[in-house]
Amino acid sequence: MELQLENLKYQDIAIQSVIKVFDGAEKNTFDNACEEEKRELDLMMMKMINFEKKSPVKFPLTWGLKN
Repeated sequence: MELQLENLKYQDIAIQSVIKVFDGAEKNTFDNACEEEKRELDLMMMKMINFEKKSPVKFPLTWGLKN
């Protein structure tokens, strides 16, 4: 069973408008999607390590990591 859709002018205009909005945008691949989260996690880890260095109490967070 096939569903036949009408080729309506306003639909074509709407589709082309959306295509133009994203024209030239970087493709949202898995790697690109995860890059922002990776940067945030790296920044959070750096903040935690700096906090540990300043704290009189030693946490196991950076045990085994080279400074």
